[in-house]
Amino acid sequence: MSTITATAAISNDISYTLIKLGSNQQSESASLGYSRSLASPTVGSPSGLQINYGVLTSGSIASGNKVSFDLQSFPKQSFGATQNITFTNIKAMVVENQGTLFGEELTIGATGTNSFTEPWNSSGGVTIKPYAVWQYADPISGAVVDGSNKDFVVQNNTNSGILYTVIAVGVTG
Repeated sequence: MSTITATAAISNDISYTLIKLGSNQQSESASLGYSRSLASPTVGSPSGLQINYGVLTSGSIASGNKVSFDLQSFPKQSFGATQNITFTNIKAMVVENQGTLFGEELTIGATGTNSFTEPWNSSGGVTIKPYAVWQYADPISGAVVDGSNKDFVVQNNTNSGILYTVIAVGVTG
């Protein structure tokens, strides 16, 4: 059986530059530069800033429809095979709305009896505007995934199809 090692970089940033024009031009620049690295443990089970797997999926959500995700049975095609990944902990997740027009909004959240609620602190959700992303990160502790805390949805409430991408990294068990 082959061994898979995993690494991930969680990053989030906004940088800006302000320029004051005139005889004495001045400028100001700033950037948060947030970044954390996660890697597979050298021995034992992942803990702290460690992960052992990642998944990425993308597609299109038709008008008025939703895509449901189960973090204990997340389909992944990799290395020539398709398998269902069983996460026990999510360290970071990003959902991208690839919509490009005003009003092409996606809603992400947890619904149902087995809702993955920790990123939203309840069953509610958030709206992801066009050209935007939603990000969850807890690189040290992560969010527990179990039989009653595992499902989330990405929903399209608009009148046109919208492309999306979901990427998540964490610990499997």
